[in-house]
Order: sequence, then structure tokens, then C-alpha cells
Amino acid sequence: MGQIRKYSCQCGYEKQAFTGAGMHGCNLRMIQRFFPEEADMLIREKERVKMYMLQNVLAECETCQKLFDVPQLLYQKEGEAQKACIMDVCPECEKPMTVREDIENVKCPLCGKKMIYEIAGDWD
Repeated sequence: MGQIRKYSCQCGYEKQAFTGAGMHGCNLRMIQRFFPEEADMLIREKERVKMYMLQNVLAECETCQKLFDVPQLLYQKEGEAQKACIMDVCPECEKPMTVREDIENVKCPLCGKKMIYEIAGDWD
């Protein structure tokens, strides 16, 4: 089950993010919507795949600094390290995005101050 996080800043900026995994985290059809090449590989090499999961992560645009919740696919094949793929292009400015490792200390993309967040609920 994932979390709904609400980030807010004293300047008035707010962002709601759906992070974590839901019921469709291991659904290959859902994975195929976002990562078609990787889904085909998971199907083709299913005997070698140890683990796979689709989840949402918080990402930040490197250019406009805006925050987005984006799909991330984690998978691991036997004898290999775990790999991660994300939707890494900003939907607004089409520049590269990176995953926010620290989702509790997030700066406002408008004023640069630390935003506060609350868990607004769960999603599935």
C-alpha cells in the first residue's frame, strides 16, 4: 500500500504525491504501460527474474525544480544486481528528472525553503 503525501510551503506552494506501491505493483500489464521494453524482457526471461515491482517515487526536475510522483520499476535477475528504471523526463519542461532519495527534507521549487509534509492517507 502506498502513501499520499501532502507537501506545503509557507509561500503557498503545495504538492500532493502518491508514493510507494499499490495492488498493481506486480501486474505486468501495468508495468508494460510505463516500461514496455522492460516488461517484454521480464516476460521473455521469466525463469531468470528473481523480483520485480512497480512503485511511485518522488522525483525532482533538474531544471524547473518541480516535484512529481513518477513510476519506477525495480527488478533483479538471478546473479545480477537490482536495477531501477524511472520515467525521467519532466512532464512540464521535458528536461531530466532525478529521484529524491530524501523525501522528508524537500525544498520548495518556488522559494527554496524547506517544505513541511503530512501523510494525507493511503492509496492502493
